Amino acid sequence: MALHDSVNAILYAEQQGEQRGEERGEKRGEKRGQREAAIAIARQLLDVLDLETIAQKTGLTLDLLHESNGMS
Repeated sequence: MALHDSVNAILYAEQQGEQRGEERGEKRGEKRGQREAAIAIARQLLDVLDLETIAQKTGLTLDLLHESNGMS
């Protein structure tokens, strides 16, 4: 009986760990997608706005805008 309980506890812990890992991965993926969308929008705004305004409106940093495919 104790062995059965221990095995169940281990299986439950593994399932919880996998679930937490999946949730973290989903959150990272969402953040990455949002960032990529903001960068795409920033590229489209380059011909009409300065980088400081683009950074304010998109939430991206100036450093990131400069790094992203040579925006200047």
